[in-house]
Amino acid sequence: MTRAEYLLSLHGFDLASEQHTVRDTAFLMEQLTLREELDDIEQSKDDARLESFIKRVQKMFDARLQQMVEQLDNAAWDAAADTVRKLRFLDKLRSSAEQLEEKLLDF
Repeated sequence: MTRAEYLLSLHGFDLASEQHTVRDTAFLMEQLTLREELDDIEQSKDDARLESFIKRVQKMFDARLQQMVEQLDNAAWDAAADTVRKLRFLDKLRSSAEQLEEKLLDF
């Protein structure tokens, strides 16, 4: 994503310091649902469910990453910037899930 942010900066997008947010309400609702699911997994301490969740989030991340690559290849700068913002959400979610996995393994 760092390379994408650099390429976008060459076209006037300063993603590192900008205050733009994701305006895709469907995506934001999906993120809220996924966060709630992760909280439920933490409460239940269900290793198998967590493993499945991590795989699902990774697939979502990979799909968005491929989408971003195509957008950059097609010089769709606005769309690519939006996708980078979404990738940040997914990256944070993935990181939270992996931290939970480490926490559950310590028990």
